[in-house]
Amino acid sequence: MKILLYNPDNGVTRNFMPHLWMFLLQALTPPGHEVVLIDGNTQPMDEAEIAQWVDDHNIGLVGIGAMTRMVAKAYRVAD
Repeated sequence: MKILLYNPDNGVTRNFMPHLWMFLLQALTPPGHEVVLIDGNTQPMDEAEIAQWVDDHNIGLVGIGAMTRMVAKAYRVAD
């Protein structure tokens, strides 16, 4: 299964500081699954672009992480 782990941009700054949860889950994912990481701070995408990307790449599962200031965008993406 192809899995996307997505972290929304923080909406405040474009300074990049990687979120370790994405790398941890990628490392703990059992063999046989492909995990793709997208951090919105380095690859900004709106909701429609993310949905199109998921369709184009046959993603079977999406994990979305967010800190408090990013939760509104995370909810929009999940919808």
